[in-house]
Amino acid sequence: MHNSYEAPQRLGVDRWLALIAANQIAQTHCLVVSMGTAITMDALIKDNNARASFIGGTIMPGMRMMQDALSHHTADLSFTHGGFTQGDLQKFPKNTQDAIFSGCINSVIGAIQLQWQRLKNVAQTPPALLLSGGDADLLVKNLSGDLLSYVNIVDNLVLRGLMRLERLERDSA
Repeated sequence: MHNSYEAPQRLGVDRWLALIAANQIAQTHCLVVSMGTAITMDALIKDNNARASFIGGTIMPGMRMMQDALSHHTADLSFTHGGFTQGDLQKFPKNTQDAIFSGCINSVIGAIQLQWQRLKNVAQTPPALLLSGGDADLLVKNLSGDLLSYVNIVDNLVLRGLMRLERLERDSA
């Protein structure tokens, strides 16, 4: 797999391992989204010979980090429970808990939709959307529209990548 990162040594090992696993799992181009403390969205392109290239990705705060920022840096919004607002996604929230939750989940969904569309434009075909991490189920629960048909939740993507890397190194020895 080719790494197009400007400074490959600066790419987090967790992201690289997730991409290794995604390359094995996805039969086509894919957007690999890890939903944890931070949310990473990494694009993997496959050529006609199924050779993969990591073409880049984004990093943004995770749901809890976004909510913590609001809770700690604004007045009168510090009513979260365990650092996570217990709200519901609403089109037009009518209470602060739902407003915070809806704003945060909407920003995540919007960012994923944008990166997925960008990858689709580059690949000229709809890419797979691989989700992993602690908040993957939360995202899918609130995701709607066309993207749902491309979603595949993959538990332990980083560990799967580590196992794949170990097998590759063992087989080449």
